[in-house]
Amino acid sequence: MTSGKNKALVIGIDQYDSAMFNELPYAKKDAAEVYRVLTDPDIGVFSKEDVVLLTPDENFRVTKSGVEQKLEEVFTEAGGEDTVLVYFAGHGKLDKSLKLCLAAQDTSADRLVSTSINMETIRNIRENSDCRRAVFIIDSCYSGAAGLSVRSPEPVASSLERMPGEGTIVISASQAFQEALEKDDIKQGIFTDFFIKGLEAEEIDHDKDGYISLDEIYDYIHRNVKTQTKGKQIPARIGTIEGKTNIAKSSKFIRDRKREIDLQLSSAQESLEAEKREKALDAYQKVLKLEPVNQKAQECVRNLIGDIQERLSEYYGSSAETLETDIYIKARNLLEKHDLPLSDRQIEYVRSIMSLLSGLDLVTFEKDWKRIERKEQTQEQQEKDKQNQMVKERESRGSEQVRKPGIDKPPVPQYSRPAKEDRKPETPKQPLPLDPRATTAKIVISYSHKDEKWVEELKIMLAPVKSIEVWYDKLIKPGDEWRKVIKGKFDSTNIAVLFVSKDFIASEFIQENELPPLIKAANQKNVTIFWVLVNKCQYDEVEGIEPLQAAHNIAEPLIGLSEPKLNDVMNEITDKIKQSAKEVIAARTKSLSNKSTQEIP
Repeated sequence: MTSGKNKALVIGIDQYDSAMFNELPYAKKDAAEVYRVLTDPDIGVFSKEDVVLLTPDENFRVTKSGVEQKLEEVFTEAGGEDTVLVYFAGHGKLDKSLKLCLAAQDTSADRLVSTSINMETIRNIRENSDCRRAVFIIDSCYSGAAGLSVRSPEPVASSLERMPGEGTIVISASQAFQEALEKDDIKQGIFTDFFIKGLEAEEIDHDKDGYISLDEIYDYIHRNVKTQTKGKQIPARIGTIEGKTNIAKSSKFIRDRKREIDLQLSSAQESLEAEKREKALDAYQKVLKLEPVNQKAQECVRNLIGDIQERLSEYYGSSAETLETDIYIKARNLLEKHDLPLSDRQIEYVRSIMSLLSGLDLVTFEKDWKRIERKEQTQEQQEKDKQNQMVKERESRGSEQVRKPGIDKPPVPQYSRPAKEDRKPETPKQPLPLDPRATTAKIVISYSHKDEKWVEELKIMLAPVKSIEVWYDKLIKPGDEWRKVIKGKFDSTNIAVLFVSKDFIASEFIQENELPPLIKAANQKNVTIFWVLVNKCQYDEVEGIEPLQAAHNIAEPLIGLSEPKLNDVMNEITDKIKQSAKEVIAARTKSLSNKSTQEIP
């Protein structure tokens, strides 16, 4: 989050002494899940020693005094550069002045002010802390009153609104006077369910910096909770914090980084240089977070790396092509499947990756080795048979052409033409073949990553078309200077396809780096651009798009089309791209054929 420490207090209360408060079956589970995600080294930015979990059990009660004491302890210990996050899942109740009170296990509904954790107490504790940033996430019934503003005839949350103007944010599960809902099918509060999904599974790192910010997670929760509950529950936010507040690492960013390191490791294994192998191993250990005490996992990796080159050489010989297609692709497929938290299966994960990277699965190895031996024996025998046949043919021809005594000239051959192997090669003059690149057209696809599903649909349609070469940014290789790669591809393309959507228009990178060169090339007649409307958006506000040729009827955006209709539209788009590619190839072929009249013997 900041240069200081990140501390958190996570509270979940599912049982209450007062009969006025019904049980909340999933509040305790919600808190446990939030604690797990925040302290997961692959997701959260919190250390376990800096996160306190308060949930009731047979030997522990979560009381008003206990919560307030722990709350004060966390804020008092926080330094000036630290950030404190407080999460609460449980009952909330409004007092007679419409101020929100959070219920502890021993809270009495009849004596709410004196027995509950009220907002005034929380405000005082926050105000007396030196910490730079404080984030309160409240998942409770009527939690919206903690940040009530214009929806109420009076400022019922004045206690929280009087918190320091900058440095504090309150995110609540619902607007004022709305209930925060639980669902049995997910066994969790809806608000917390999307909070967990956003941090753990969803790709919401919009600025691609590797972290999920408070703004990014709130936008995700707000949109999905509102949609899921059909407007019955709408999360709310109040307060400001200067600068960006990161609360988690992007799971996609971490997975991509792991893939990059694993591919580096695979490349390092092709070299006998010990230094390169050690460097790859070191990077691999850091990403997988192998602790020094985990000797078993480290030994596994070291042993596999130590003898991998010799065994690969014996197995595959010098065929780099076989290595590329057989091992490399298997490894990539495996890495894409194993995106579960690595802490639960470090050793198995390492063994599986290394086994497939090296192609040394013993059963497969033995079967393949026997197959290779049989193939080699067969090829060897075929070669011997061919040689023997050639010897016999030469001997036969020689005996027929032996000169008879008294005759100076050899007999006229029995054949009207010499045997094929005895003929002198003919040398007809042929035109110089055209450059193979003249038979393909290059296509780039510009899109927002949120619209990737439509790119995949188009790729499937274009797959059988051999006359085109499709490129999009997912094909950038790890380690490449991606800005240079993108610029090079966009500068050399013949056709461009734009998937225009609200996210496409909102992307600063697309507007600054992708659209301008494409539109300039289109105006100079160097590139043909087709654009596809994904959803309704203000595309006419983007300079250069509206005059371009749409690839389909934009009155019917892709989103909302039935599957048969979508298939028809994708076919229509593919046909237009194919026709444009044919025109590009025809023009290039004509140009190349006119340039040279060279001949080869």
